[in-house]
Amino acid sequence: MRGARSVTKATDRPKQDSLYYGRRSILALKGMTMRTKRALYAIAAATLAWSAGASGLAAQAKHSINLALVTPIQLQPAEDTISGFRFNLIYGRNAGMSGLDLGLANHVTGPMHGVQFGAVNMTGSGVGFQWGLVNLNEGEFEGFQWGWYNQAGLNNGLQLGLVNYAQKAKGIQVGIINIIKEGGRFPIMIIANWGKSSD
Repeated sequence: MRGARSVTKATDRPKQDSLYYGRRSILALKGMTMRTKRALYAIAAATLAWSAGASGLAAQAKHSINLALVTPIQLQPAEDTISGFRFNLIYGRNAGMSGLDLGLANHVTGPMHGVQFGAVNMTGSGVGFQWGLVNLNEGEFEGFQWGWYNQAGLNNGLQLGLVNYAQKAKGIQVGIINIIKEGGRFPIMIIANWGKSSD
């Protein structure tokens, strides 16, 4: 019987110890001053904010240079932004681009700020200069587009080419065929077309 009691006491000891230390932790928390509790809350909040900021920076990573054969065979991931120089031997794609963009086919899914030289240039929106056989912009392009075919969601600059197309326009088109779907002086015009001045 003594052996059985000793076994029971030995097996119950970890449970008793855990309850003892658990109660001590609760009492310690209750015994903290309001200033100490606020300090702990501030540290926890700062840790969460830092981790969220770090994950945001990782999601929006920037690099100064990128070289691409054809996406995804490139130095930097397609979802990252390049701020500096990018060279696309065949086709390169990135989320954003600031600086000089050279290549056969240059694709920026988001904003482009700078200069693009290529056979085909594609951007979500752009500010700067595009030179290519085909220049395609989904959103607003503010600056100068020069190519055989230029396209912009909103032309806020100069389009110079054989065929120029804009969904809307605040700028000028100069070419053989110039199309402005909404807000143009003419829906389609040869030589030149431009956006209507706002009243």
